[in-house]
Amino acid sequence: MSDGKSTVSVKVSEFTSGNVGAVKLAQLEKICLAIFNEVCYNRCVFFMNGVYAMDLNRTEPFKGVALTTIIDHKFKTSCLSLRFISKLDEVRSTANALAFRIISDSNSTFPDNVSFSSALDELYGASVSSNTYKGGDVQICSIGASWIDNKYAFGGEDVAGGTLDILRNCLLSPALDGDGFNKDNFRLARRDELDDINAIINNKRSYAISKAHSLAFQGEPAAIRATIKGVSAVTPQSALEAFRYLLKTARVEAFYCSSVPDSRIESMITEIFSASGRDYQDDIKFRSKSPIKPETAYKTETMDIRQCKMVMTFKTDSDDIDALKVLSIILGETPVSRFFRIIREQQSLCYYCSSYSDNLKNVIVADCGIEYENISRVRESILSQIEDIGSGNISDEELENAMMLLENSFESTGDSPGSLIGWYFDCVFDQSFRSPADAIKDYRLVNKARLVQMARSLKLDSVFTLSGKEDGCNE
Repeated sequence: MSDGKSTVSVKVSEFTSGNVGAVKLAQLEKICLAIFNEVCYNRCVFFMNGVYAMDLNRTEPFKGVALTTIIDHKFKTSCLSLRFISKLDEVRSTANALAFRIISDSNSTFPDNVSFSSALDELYGASVSSNTYKGGDVQICSIGASWIDNKYAFGGEDVAGGTLDILRNCLLSPALDGDGFNKDNFRLARRDELDDINAIINNKRSYAISKAHSLAFQGEPAAIRATIKGVSAVTPQSALEAFRYLLKTARVEAFYCSSVPDSRIESMITEIFSASGRDYQDDIKFRSKSPIKPETAYKTETMDIRQCKMVMTFKTDSDDIDALKVLSIILGETPVSRFFRIIREQQSLCYYCSSYSDNLKNVIVADCGIEYENISRVRESILSQIEDIGSGNISDEELENAMMLLENSFESTGDSPGSLIGWYFDCVFDQSFRSPADAIKDYRLVNKARLVQMARSLKLDSVFTLSGKEDGCNE
């Protein structure tokens, strides 16, 4: 082909509108995703009844910059998201967070939030937003836009073009004062960032989890967190320098999801990164197991609080991340999980007790709100539940409840452009493009033997406790 891209088409004429079974759909999806994996930087087209249904197209216009286009006719809105992935760094990561707050609220054409919001309102309520968060040992800074498809504009306006112009200028032409970001915009962004840090401190559960991460991942990039001192040290100049450095060096995953293709998307990506002078070093590690400490680390902080918080971090050397997730669900991710059902309801030892898993760091984290006098008992009860599963005591009902939770979650993935983008971005981190249907099948292969092995592999790495006065927490 003249454009250098190959196209793989799958036509399924036997699927009539009245005879599309879930199994056949899953089979079709698996075939197409397998092909997509093989031609990861090319194109895979899905057909239903001979009619074009969905198109996944992934290209890499620059080293370290990938564009994944998802075309699905059921959507009435479009979404473009650019996600910048970089190593966590104590200084740069804070500046990155401030920069992305600024560029999603203004640009040189609309240099303040009022004019910026008004311009988006005139585009039928289009939106531009940003988000910054950690994933394992890396930071993800995202900026994106969402808008209604042009065919729904009453006056035939080019809503897509107008929104893309605003987003392009956010990245290529931000509002500046001399050699730094606009001072007023920077002041507002820094205030919001400080408010978020204070909100974590004031929310004792969030604070305890944050401190537990610092203890569990001590000496690793994952332990880095935003601080008031760090935010206060950032200037408009250093934030702009950090933003330009990201454009030049970060790994970028761009996603466009819509009912209609738009050639302007690829042109815009090309324009943005042609001007940045790319110097990507290909040194991003998505998954990085956290080393297990030789001995469990314990740390306690005392605050003027009424309800104590305890966070226990368990680590594993196992690579069975599907079993890790299922085990976490059985332990503490639902109201019928063991921590809630046994420790809270039957034993009445806590206000709440839950868990979550992080496959990027190979950990399960248990956190609970408890009375001071129950700290030791709850810790032993949590360990007892893991040991019980490691002994093979897992009911069919527990396993089925976990599968139902996962299936309900995965089946809603295609409901919106944003959720589809989120799914395929997670696939990038997993380094495996599997469909939601394939993910369900993989999880269904997690049996009791795998769960027993996973439970036995868990080691208690660290325990962080946020305590009140030693005479008890009496909420």
